[in-house]
Amino acid sequence: MLKSLNFKFFVCMILSFLFICSMGLSEKRKLVIWHAYAGQDSKVALAREWIDSFKEANPDIEIEEVALEHSSYKIKLNTAMAAGNPPDVFYALPGGTLDEFVNSGLIYPLTKDLNENNWKNDFLESALDRVTVNDDIYAVPIDIDTVQIWYNKKIFEKYNLKTPKTLEELFTVCDFLKSKGIIPISLGNKDFWAGPFWFHYFMLRFDKSGIIQGYLRNDPNYSFNTEEAINSFKLIQDMVKRNYFPMGINSMTETESDMLFFNGMAAMTMDGTWQLGQNLAAGKDFECGYFEFPKIANSKGDQSDVIAGVAACFAISNKCQNKDDAILFLKHITSLDMAKEYVKLRKTLECVKGAVTEETADPLLYLVNKNTIEKANNLDPFYDTAMPPKAMQVYYDTIQSIYDLSIKPEEAVKKIDKAIKDSVNRN
Repeated sequence: MLKSLNFKFFVCMILSFLFICSMGLSEKRKLVIWHAYAGQDSKVALAREWIDSFKEANPDIEIEEVALEHSSYKIKLNTAMAAGNPPDVFYALPGGTLDEFVNSGLIYPLTKDLNENNWKNDFLESALDRVTVNDDIYAVPIDIDTVQIWYNKKIFEKYNLKTPKTLEELFTVCDFLKSKGIIPISLGNKDFWAGPFWFHYFMLRFDKSGIIQGYLRNDPNYSFNTEEAINSFKLIQDMVKRNYFPMGINSMTETESDMLFFNGMAAMTMDGTWQLGQNLAAGKDFECGYFEFPKIANSKGDQSDVIAGVAACFAISNKCQNKDDAILFLKHITSLDMAKEYVKLRKTLECVKGAVTEETADPLLYLVNKNTIEKANNLDPFYDTAMPPKAMQVYYDTIQSIYDLSIKPEEAVKKIDKAIKDSVNRN
């Protein structure tokens, strides 16, 4: 009888223990995190560092992670947001896309959280401005990218070429490279965003910075329906006709473009500072240099202006059930230690103060920051992410048409101008 009671007591104890354990497991908190750090090795390594170190520090939080390459990610995120089924924490583009999510009431404001314990002071003030809408901060800024022209140093040294300072000198270099059977400038515009860099820089040289911001505040002095924009598109089409770019630009991915650059088939490429991270795939013998976008004589634009801006941010959905855990994740990925890892792995500039140093930054990145970013009179945000999303695709499609010579510059500027005006209800 006593043995029977002891056995029953033992069974009850075991069942109670299993019940308590199951309750603990069921109460494990969960965060759904979506991001676009996929595809390239440096992006994958960064995402693993973020997620794995967070999980190690917070074993009671379960992470459901979705990682996609950029183009696929944008489609998936926009679809989820439109369907009212957003992830808890997600990667977003500052500017028009973020603004639209905010104005639709989809994003949790972070202002109060950032003001607590001076978390806000960890960030560059200019970076926080890019994620501020109607006086509230809605995301944490991650990185700052600037677009430059990168070149294969061995090719330039082999032919004793000097880096061009003017547009005329750039064209001379391109003509020489063509004569040697080398593609002057690699470019892949299948995913839309790389080709517009040339238009943007021509506009900075011919006209001025702040054009998208001018549209958004209904300032008639800022427009793409101008002679400067027409001339910018004419220059791009002239470069296409001169065969300065590879064939099939609009069907070539950035990765395919990089391969031409890395294997010496192309001598130059125009890309963001993320190019330094992509260069890791080139091999040890590849040597990369950079030069600022050339000046254009007798043009009214400030010739020191640079395309640069916050390229990525992370936000929290208003529907997130575990906002405290979501804040904890954002604080983790924007800690100084994680920001320094970002600089080391991604080879690009960070929005967290103190992250970019001679020790953490690639030597070339440090030079870009010191010699170009710090000396520029104006840092102009990327046109595509700054404009309203509804205008963005028209902008992309029109510029693809410029590169395949299927549209005249005069028609192109009118299409883009109308799309942006319609998107901001400007008459």
